[in-house]
Amino acid sequence: MRISCNDYDKLMAILTDASFVIEDPMTKEEARNIVFKLEKGDSVTGHVIGYNNIVTFKQVLSKEFFDITLEDSDNDIVLFQIKSKVLLGFLNTYKNLRRTYVNEVIFEFTPTGALKCTVIEKDKADEDSMFEDDTVKEYVSQKVFKLRPVANNQLEQINMTAPSAELITIPCLNLLFHIKNLAGLLQQGTNIYSMLQFDNDYVVVVNPSFTVTMQNNVQDGDIFKGISIYYKGISFLNRLCLPLDSIEVSKDQNHVYIKTENTESFIRYSTQISNYNMFLEAFKHNENGLAFDKLYFKDVIRRLSLEDETVEFGVDVENNMLTLSNSSFNQEMPAIKMKNMEVFSTTKFKIMPDIFNQVLIGDESFDDTTFIYYYKSDNSKLVFFTDATRDWFAVARVNMYEVK
Repeated sequence: MRISCNDYDKLMAILTDASFVIEDPMTKEEARNIVFKLEKGDSVTGHVIGYNNIVTFKQVLSKEFFDITLEDSDNDIVLFQIKSKVLLGFLNTYKNLRRTYVNEVIFEFTPTGALKCTVIEKDKADEDSMFEDDTVKEYVSQKVFKLRPVANNQLEQINMTAPSAELITIPCLNLLFHIKNLAGLLQQGTNIYSMLQFDNDYVVVVNPSFTVTMQNNVQDGDIFKGISIYYKGISFLNRLCLPLDSIEVSKDQNHVYIKTENTESFIRYSTQISNYNMFLEAFKHNENGLAFDKLYFKDVIRRLSLEDETVEFGVDVENNMLTLSNSSFNQEMPAIKMKNMEVFSTTKFKIMPDIFNQVLIGDESFDDTTFIYYYKSDNSKLVFFTDATRDWFAVARVNMYEVK
């Protein structure tokens, strides 16, 4: 077996992308391995595979950069794996070289079943060369790595294949819009609070303190409908989609399958979708509310965040002001407008300052004017945050109380 790469930067990009999936805090250290899969056929093909309990990521070793040889004595399929940190730790020492550059990297098995990595450097043929003459010299270094055997329980993920369903092209911009504005609200893990939930019409995030819904912009086919993707999968999707205009996707009973020019990805999903219908119904009642400038509001919240305590929120209807305070600081700020807030003129509620920061989602493309609506029924006391588009809202259950 021999793998030769003529582009060090390309090799490092492939290994780094695999490592992004592998080096997951919730993955056991002994399982953080880069897998190489080589197969005989009309020509030898090669893949680098990284996986965790949510994502499996396969990258093709393109013939443009990689030359792969399997001997007649080699199996039809050759699998081997090596510690991600160990391999990248070694190859990273060849970055940013001052006198030389990496011309070739070669992987071969040793007679004892270890992996030998040969790195061939050449002189830089310019003013950075070590020598005054124009002769370009080569420098060869080698390192031997112990390989970890591939266990049978790894084969299911390593050998995953594309579903038979037709591929649908989805613009990355639509997916990235939801990820950019909602992924920061997710907790790490595999529970309800770590899911970005793609329902038929809305994308939903549930937090112990609030719920956020946004109109689902990924409407191509039914791939991103009725599924929830965990934090790890969303983080990977973000990295995959950022440099791309579009991806091809399909879905089976357990995974979203994504195909790009030289990669295949399998992201495990859940069909668990939170019941948020009560919030949708309550959001229709916008009789009592007010509007304020989001940017200045966040400036005020930053001052209140100096204390680790709740912020008391109230309204001064007569003077068209919002009042915000804690035990040591208080400030008023103007409302842009109020609507039927007389009934809540003596009503206050408390929320931690970081909750205010999280529910005011959106970047500079979002409207700077935020609307708050109060909703009170026999069973619920809710506060909604949204903007003029009403394409999204965040809702928090609060303890409303009267202050004389």
